[in-house]
Amino acid sequence: MPEVRTFNINGEERTSQTFRTEIIEHLVGIKDKTFIDLGCADGFEAYVVALRGAKYALGAEGRLDLVERGRFAAKELGVADRVQFETYDVRHIDEFDLQKFDVVMSFGLLYHLQNPFNHLKHVRNICGGDLLMETQVAPLTLEGVERDEIVHLSDLTTVTLDGQPFEGRVLEYVTRSGTLGVGSLDKRLVFWMTVESVERALDLAGFEVKQVVHNDPPPELEPWSSMLGHNHKRAKALFHARVRDPNVHIPAGPDTVKGLYSAPVSYPLMSGGRRLRRRILHMLRWRWREL
Repeated sequence: MPEVRTFNINGEERTSQTFRTEIIEHLVGIKDKTFIDLGCADGFEAYVVALRGAKYALGAEGRLDLVERGRFAAKELGVADRVQFETYDVRHIDEFDLQKFDVVMSFGLLYHLQNPFNHLKHVRNICGGDLLMETQVAPLTLEGVERDEIVHLSDLTTVTLDGQPFEGRVLEYVTRSGTLGVGSLDKRLVFWMTVESVERALDLAGFEVKQVVHNDPPPELEPWSSMLGHNHKRAKALFHARVRDPNVHIPAGPDTVKGLYSAPVSYPLMSGGRRLRRRILHMLRWRWREL
């Protein structure tokens, strides 16, 4: 039997509030608005905004077991009439004949993608107002970043997405046992853009960036941003953007990626011999794809 997720906030177990709820309320408001939560997991952000007075919320998730958990929670909490959960490939979310939403929520999704720029163009076509996006970003230096991430992040590099160059780091997903993992449904390598590259991608995709929360959250968003890690190790950021022209549909175009597989890697925490072996393995495993 599925369970309704609870959150321990200031010592209290809550089902009607997540760590992001107050941020959402502060930045865009909730009551009487329509929401879509991209990559919603078991749907907690979607059913929480419904509990807070949203007119309608759609949770889009690629894994059926998580969709079923969301449906169960919405029913248990009495908001199933205003919350819907569907299995969608959110990388191409505008291909499912959806309405435009007042607020698009994208939390913990962008950094799981090989081509985040192409995804943002698809998102732009279903956004009728605001985009709230939280994502891991590529740190400019690796000082203070968690060891596990350093081991598998490339050096700063430029990857060309749909013909546009963006700076960031390539991440190779590796499981704790050392075998290759999956970063985004069916992809093993993903691209973390720098904060500046995310802002540029949003601009090119048709959004106006209203606020970026990174390193030093404003006082009005504390303690929520701190609990989410927006000032932690320079690897996470929150973006609030607004679509420039919600009445225009722009084709996302071809999904092309160049420079991802040949990204330079140095593995700074490894010993010399292990580092050399790892770089050779990386070249044999990935770089040949761009030769």
